[in-house]
Amino acid sequence: MSDVDQLEQWAAQLRPQTPPQVDVTARVVESIRQRQRPVVFEKPSIAVTAAAVVAASAALLMAWQSWQTLHDPLFQLFEPRYSHLMM
Repeated sequence: MSDVDQLEQWAAQLRPQTPPQVDVTARVVESIRQRQRPVVFEKPSIAVTAAAVVAASAALLMAWQSWQTLHDPLFQLFEPRYSHLMM
Protein backbone atom coordinates (compact mmCIF):
# COMPACT_ATOMS: atom_id res chain seq x y z
CA MET A 1 0.00 0.00 0.00
CA SER A 2 1.41 3.37 -0.98
CA ASP A 3 1.59 6.41 1.24
CA VAL A 4 -1.16 8.17 -0.70
CA ASP A 5 -3.51 5.21 -0.24
CA GLN A 6 -2.72 5.16 3.49
CA LEU A 7 -3.47 8.88 3.76
CA GLU A 8 -6.76 8.47 1.91
CA GLN A 9 -7.74 5.63 4.25
CA TRP A 10 -6.97 7.74 7.33
CA ALA A 11 -8.86 10.68 5.86
CA ALA A 12 -11.91 8.48 5.25
CA GLN A 13 -11.81 7.28 8.88
CA LEU A 14 -11.44 10.79 10.31
CA ARG A 15 -13.98 12.67 8.15
CA PRO A 16 -17.04 11.73 10.23
CA GLN A 17 -15.36 12.87 13.45
CA THR A 18 -15.78 16.43 14.62
CA PRO A 19 -12.77 18.38 15.84
CA PRO A 20 -12.67 19.24 19.53
CA GLN A 21 -14.02 22.65 20.50
CA VAL A 22 -11.22 24.69 22.04
CA ASP A 23 -12.07 28.11 23.44
CA VAL A 24 -8.99 30.19 24.18
CA THR A 25 -10.77 33.54 24.23
CA ALA A 26 -10.71 33.89 28.00
CA ARG A 27 -6.97 33.17 28.19
CA VAL A 28 -6.16 35.62 25.42
CA VAL A 29 -8.30 38.39 26.91
CA GLU A 30 -6.72 37.84 30.32
CA SER A 31 -3.19 38.02 28.89
CA ILE A 32 -4.09 41.25 27.08
CA ARG A 33 -5.47 42.75 30.28
CA GLN A 34 -2.33 41.84 32.19
CA ARG A 35 -0.06 43.64 29.77
CA GLN A 36 0.74 47.20 30.62
CA ARG A 37 0.40 49.94 28.06
CA PRO A 38 3.82 51.02 26.85
CA VAL A 39 4.91 54.47 27.94
CA VAL A 40 4.73 56.90 25.05
CA PHE A 41 6.59 60.16 25.33
CA GLU A 42 4.02 62.36 23.65
CA LYS A 43 5.40 65.82 24.42
CA PRO A 44 8.82 65.32 22.80
CA SER A 45 7.25 63.72 19.74
CA ILE A 46 4.80 66.59 19.41
CA ALA A 47 7.66 69.09 19.70
CA VAL A 48 9.70 67.29 17.05
CA THR A 49 6.67 67.12 14.78
CA ALA A 50 5.97 70.82 15.23
CA ALA A 51 9.61 71.68 14.47
CA ALA A 52 9.48 69.52 11.33
CA VAL A 53 6.29 71.26 10.19
CA VAL A 54 7.85 74.70 10.71
CA ALA A 55 11.00 73.67 8.82
CA ALA A 56 8.95 72.19 5.99
CA SER A 57 6.83 75.34 5.78
CA ALA A 58 9.93 77.53 5.59
CA ALA A 59 11.41 75.32 2.89
CA LEU A 60 8.14 75.42 0.96
CA LEU A 61 8.01 79.20 1.18
CA MET A 62 11.58 79.57 -0.09
CA ALA A 63 10.96 77.04 -2.85
CA TRP A 64 7.82 78.89 -3.94
CA GLN A 65 9.65 82.21 -4.07
CA SER A 66 12.51 80.65 -6.01
CA TRP A 67 10.09 79.02 -8.43
CA GLN A 68 8.35 82.31 -9.05
CA THR A 69 11.69 83.98 -9.76
CA LEU A 70 13.22 81.20 -11.82
CA HIS A 71 10.10 80.25 -13.72
CA ASP A 72 10.58 83.13 -16.14
CA PRO A 73 13.49 85.25 -14.91
CA LEU A 74 13.54 87.54 -17.97
CA PHE A 75 9.85 88.41 -17.83
CA GLN A 76 10.39 91.83 -16.26
CA LEU A 77 13.17 92.63 -18.71
CA PHE A 78 10.95 92.41 -21.79
CA GLU A 79 7.67 93.54 -20.28
CA PRO A 80 8.07 95.72 -17.20
CA ARG A 81 5.45 95.57 -14.52
CA TYR A 82 4.35 99.19 -14.95
CA SER A 83 4.61 99.44 -18.76
CA HIS A 84 0.97 100.43 -19.07
CA LEU A 85 1.65 103.56 -16.97
CA MET A 86 4.43 104.83 -19.28
CA MET A 87 2.17 105.84 -22.13
